[in-house]
Amino acid sequence: LINHQGNKVCSIVGLAGIGGIGKSALACHFATKYKNKFPDGVIGLRVDGKDVNAIVRDFARYCGEGVDLEDERDAATIMQEMFVHRKMLLIFDNADATDIRDLCVGGNNCAIIITTRNRQLPGLLDIPISATIDVRPLPKKDSLQLLKNILGEQRVKEEIEAAKRIIRLVGNLPLALQIAGAALRVKPRKLADYAAALEEEKNRLKRLQIRGDKELNVKASLGLSLQLLEEDEIDFFASLSVCAESGFSRSTAAIVGDFDDEYTAQDYLDRIYQLSLLNYSEVGDNRFVFHTLIR
Repeated sequence: LINHQGNKVCSIVGLAGIGGIGKSALACHFATKYKNKFPDGVIGLRVDGKDVNAIVRDFARYCGEGVDLEDERDAATIMQEMFVHRKMLLIFDNADATDIRDLCVGGNNCAIIITTRNRQLPGLLDIPISATIDVRPLPKKDSLQLLKNILGEQRVKEEIEAAKRIIRLVGNLPLALQIAGAALRVKPRKLADYAAALEEEKNRLKRLQIRGDKELNVKASLGLSLQLLEEDEIDFFASLSVCAESGFSRSTAAIVGDFDDEYTAQDYLDRIYQLSLLNYSEVGDNRFVFHTLIR
């Protein structure tokens, strides 16, 4: 976004991944770190569930310009005229529809970050594969550092094995680690006791939330992806819960989904993968695995 050379149509990056993986946090971190590269400012907006006209009005408001409801210009024209001459960073957060393509400002000035749960969306928006990042869970070392940042190095060091157990139980998901840290920070509760509470699978998601803060809720975050599935896709998604935690094959998915052939199962698996609710296994062909909290 900042080290381009020569003329360009637009600098654009897509961040894809499951809810709670840190897409928005990564975009905000980049914006904070490199804000001096965008002298006209940074605007980041949630765009899911909004039509393009509403999105344009929101951007205009934060840009200090009003858009009359009777303005006859289309959304793309308004967006282009507002931003083409400004050196800004625009963040389209949690995008879920291809119609935002028309709002991606051309020219040599603006840079754009699009975050999405839909792994297919960056391609549909013509974002180059080299500019698309599939955001992954934190490595163990960084997960441990995140807990240390929240709870203090000494407290984590005193119960290092319990801290590692918490990290494993939440699948290194940054949002879940943030919630665990917030839950433990104000209480003298032992990390080992909190880890034991998370061992109960049926209650794990229920415990990964901070009451009164809708953003710190793993189940609600993951649920946003489920809302994008059709009813038959949800039924198939649920049926996969009987598959092995370590991973399963496409043929197994066809059996549990009661499909006549593997390729129909593949169509459904692709849709669930597309919405970042399923991953391809790193071992074997046509094998899949759930993130532990999604499972």
